[in-house]
Amino acid sequence: MEQIVKKIKWLYAAVLVVSCFPLTLGYLMHTGEVQIWAQKITNSILYKMIGSVVLWHICIVLLIQLVTFTGMFFLMKTTYEDEVAHLMGVTLYMTCPYRLSVTYQQVDMKQAVALALLPWFVWSFRKIKRKWAEVFSVPMGAIFSVFVFLLLSARDGIPMQNIATKGYVLADFLTMWKFSDRPGLGLGLMLGSVVLLWVLFVAEGKLPKERKLWLCCILAFSFMATRYFPWEMVQRVSGVFLQWVSLLGSPAIFWGIACFILSFLIPWVVEELSKEEKKELAKGSWIIIWLGAMAGAVYFCNTLTFYTPGI
Repeated sequence: MEQIVKKIKWLYAAVLVVSCFPLTLGYLMHTGEVQIWAQKITNSILYKMIGSVVLWHICIVLLIQLVTFTGMFFLMKTTYEDEVAHLMGVTLYMTCPYRLSVTYQQVDMKQAVALALLPWFVWSFRKIKRKWAEVFSVPMGAIFSVFVFLLLSARDGIPMQNIATKGYVLADFLTMWKFSDRPGLGLGLMLGSVVLLWVLFVAEGKLPKERKLWLCCILAFSFMATRYFPWEMVQRVSGVFLQWVSLLGSPAIFWGIACFILSFLIPWVVEELSKEEKKELAKGSWIIIWLGAMAGAVYFCNTLTFYTPGI
């Protein structure tokens, strides 16, 4: 396995290129917040230096993608020993339908920044030489990421709204991006989830205690992303909860966090299957998952529509 990995490290570059491919077209998205913030930035110093809204957008999104890529890379290096596991984690998160949709389709820079910093938050907690910090690194990182999103959202004011109606329904989770604001697992994460379930329930793999907490976090955040979670009741607790929950705009960001944790957990399967008697199975599994994730991202990029701004 190690000899194979040494020959395919260029796959990291392929992942980064595919995740940044829409930037090469030189246009802006026709949907999302583009037309709103495109008008706002014309008075900014950065715009006066660059002189182009499109180039400004490319620089910002490219920076977000690089921060996400490096953060996930260092996090995987810190957590797993298997080189293929590192590649899997980076690939699954960089090609995650929710993250790509937020960045390119919804053009929600606030969520994009929060999700880009999420791997760094988790990595920072895992670098603290304390047992509690390592065990609770994932939920603590998620809390910090949501806090960053709320701070960025507060700059635009606090719209009083009921966010429960914008949540997911169960069928949405099994799609790629049926609705732009509610993308599902996508092909890569779906294949990875199938292999994960197979290892747990058929091959009787033993999930470490820390990973069990990650699995619980995935289920909890997925539930919080649905319209079945009692968000309306939470908003009624007090005026503070009403304001902070309203700032979320939609509970979908919790699905983005769940996808990150799933991208972080699935590489454990690669390590589990890389045992001496399961090397061929491990090789076949990660190749299928990687190809599925990349194919899904390429297909997504080909569904985007763009326009040429007048500024």
